[in-house]
Amino acid sequence: GRPQLYPLCGRGPRSSMRVLRHGLAVTEMAVSELPGKPNAVWTVKATMDSEFDRYIVVSFIDVTLVLSIGDTVEEVLDSGFLATAPSLLIQLMADDSYVQVHPTGIRHLLPRRTNEWRVPGQKRIVTAAANERQVVIALSGGEILYFEIDESHTLNEVAKRDMNYEVLCLAVQPVPENRQRASFMAVGGVDNTIRILSLERERPLKQLSAQALQSPAESVCLTEMKNLGQSEDVHSLFLSIGLSSGILIRSVVDFVTGTLSDQRSRFLGAKSVRLHRVSVQGMPGMLALSSKPWLCYNFQGKYHCTPMSYEQLEFASSFASEQCPEGFVAISGNTLRIISCERLGDLFNQTVMPLSYTPRRFVPLPPATLPSAGHGAGDPIMLALLEADHNAYNEETKREIRAALKKIRLTRAADDELDDVKDENDEEEDLPESQVGTFKAGEGKWGSCVRIVNPSSLSTVFKLDLDIDEAAVCLTVCYFSQLASQPCLVVGTVYNMTLYPRHAPKATIKTYMYDERYHLQLIHSTPLDDVPLCLFPFEGRLLASVGKNLRIYELGKRKLLRKCEYKNIPEGIMWMHVKGDKIYAADLRESFHIFRYRRTDNQLFVLSDDSAPRWMTCASVLDSITVAGADKFDNFFICRIPDEVRGDEGGDHTGLRLKADTAYLTGATPKLDHVVQFHVGDSITSLEKTTLSQGGSELICFSTLLGSVGAFYPFATRDEVDFFHHLEMFMRSERPPLCGRDHIMYRSYHYPVQNCIDGDMCEQFVNLPVDKQRLIASELDRTPAEITKKLEDMRNRLL
Repeated sequence: GRPQLYPLCGRGPRSSMRVLRHGLAVTEMAVSELPGKPNAVWTVKATMDSEFDRYIVVSFIDVTLVLSIGDTVEEVLDSGFLATAPSLLIQLMADDSYVQVHPTGIRHLLPRRTNEWRVPGQKRIVTAAANERQVVIALSGGEILYFEIDESHTLNEVAKRDMNYEVLCLAVQPVPENRQRASFMAVGGVDNTIRILSLERERPLKQLSAQALQSPAESVCLTEMKNLGQSEDVHSLFLSIGLSSGILIRSVVDFVTGTLSDQRSRFLGAKSVRLHRVSVQGMPGMLALSSKPWLCYNFQGKYHCTPMSYEQLEFASSFASEQCPEGFVAISGNTLRIISCERLGDLFNQTVMPLSYTPRRFVPLPPATLPSAGHGAGDPIMLALLEADHNAYNEETKREIRAALKKIRLTRAADDELDDVKDENDEEEDLPESQVGTFKAGEGKWGSCVRIVNPSSLSTVFKLDLDIDEAAVCLTVCYFSQLASQPCLVVGTVYNMTLYPRHAPKATIKTYMYDERYHLQLIHSTPLDDVPLCLFPFEGRLLASVGKNLRIYELGKRKLLRKCEYKNIPEGIMWMHVKGDKIYAADLRESFHIFRYRRTDNQLFVLSDDSAPRWMTCASVLDSITVAGADKFDNFFICRIPDEVRGDEGGDHTGLRLKADTAYLTGATPKLDHVVQFHVGDSITSLEKTTLSQGGSELICFSTLLGSVGAFYPFATRDEVDFFHHLEMFMRSERPPLCGRDHIMYRSYHYPVQNCIDGDMCEQFVNLPVDKQRLIASELDRTPAEITKKLEDMRNRLL
């Protein structure tokens, strides 16, 4: 249900298809079934100095299960924990004793004795929080009690306070370094507020600050983390609040006064957010569990809040053992799971499927029969993938060559045999092609196949190997008006094509039908007089760019029938899209052409074309009047159809009633308006208008030749444009590129940069020294925190 990216990577035997999912890759260490449905889990060490955890404590609705961690995980019955009641909190204290909070009291386990504190009257404990010296509990009815451990290892009640409303969640600040106790705690109640209370001896449980929320708080957490862009020793205390509406709010708590500032919020998922303090690489971090788990942590001086590619979890805790030095133990349904995240700092994790040849194009394949409401509506959509390699043999020829090579035995001289330690009878194993390469076949030789892939399991459903030296160059899925309910896969192929000059002795368009099992069956093959460059469905027919012509074909009994042709194309159309009554096309050499098809005359006309020649690599339609494209010289640009042709028919403007497209031939067609120009610095290989997260904003996602994935995001308001424009201006002067070249000159390499702001440049603001940050912020009438918040918000909108 979540958006994923499917890039085609590599070339030759090293090529692959990958799935990129937003989030950290998760390694599952162990999954074990539990006897019932647990509702909480904790891990505790034997002493404060222990490296690894000693117990996993799992709480059920009416019992508590204690598991000891060794080579295996097994149940222990003599741990001292109360097993006949559910647990609300398990905590290791500073004097190496354990505290267990259960609904009717607190059990304090010391090495030689166990103390029990009972709840007065008929009340029950609803929630609890603790650090290694302080314990806070909330009773039903809204009373809060605060305990401390004293020198004689006993829990003392220090203070109590009636909040006058039911308490939903509590959090206690971790004990700061070189301090005896923490100063703050947070309380969330049914009145939709979070209050910060003091834990200091002089004024225990005195309210210091409060924050109103839109919906009730599900959980709250106080963590001490390193500040963004600051030196190692500057820490901040963060208050994180998980709301029942699925939003995570994070504020900074002042270390002295306890006031809240610099609030940031982020939507995590449709479920309420549970927060759990964990440790990540020995530093404090936090797990936020909503409809998927999110990990908040500092890595390489930067704060990350990234989803984990894993199923929904209900409760989690840090875990450390000899087999898994750093991980998490979590519960999901009625299972206990031990998981770990290896590659921190990654934005995407990927799964890889190796391919035989260089992948060229792919299209989604709809199901063979249109699904009725009940049946097949959830079937996965398959992907049809074209692979072709020049100067290569197909699979069958390769097998024959290998078999022939194995039969050839080289005669060896006597001294060679001494060097060769290997026994001659050893069968030589095939070397992996991905490492040593493959046989070179020569010019005009091709290896190619059409592969149907199931994207959810990344498995090949069907593979069609093409003839020797036949290469597939373009494909599309078309619903022909003669077969309205049956989709056809149309593939353009060439035989013995040479790349320069681009010429093929024989070329065809092959039309395939497929069944529910996605097995392709050839209906017919249409011979062509030139190389097919691009195919696209058009009103129950097929648009085909063949050499320097644009044609419309209809499905016939024995082959496709040519119905219409446009001949005046400069070089050859490499990309097409149809939206409404317009055909958007990109010429290899001459940029965009917008066509209109006039049904009455059965003719195509150019409505508008580009004023600048461009060697196009890819393009995408943004809306009915706007197209985005990229060229071989690393430029990205957006063009818009001018107003005067939006209602125009195109064609002859001379008044002589000529049939030909005189306006285009005489250069009289209105030119496209350029809206955006930007030099990316890397050839863009694909553009896609999409959203990358549920409920996220629309953006243009792009991939590049050197293997990066990026995005162009449209600004929503004039104020944002103004702010980022000025920030970019200051960043240019304060952080010039290393090699001394002017940043604006680089971004304007071919065409002056226009209406596009370099986000990567703006994001370097957090890496500037503090004094420079303050200087830029004062110029923009803001604080450095407000600028980093704006940059963070911008990033969160994309992913």
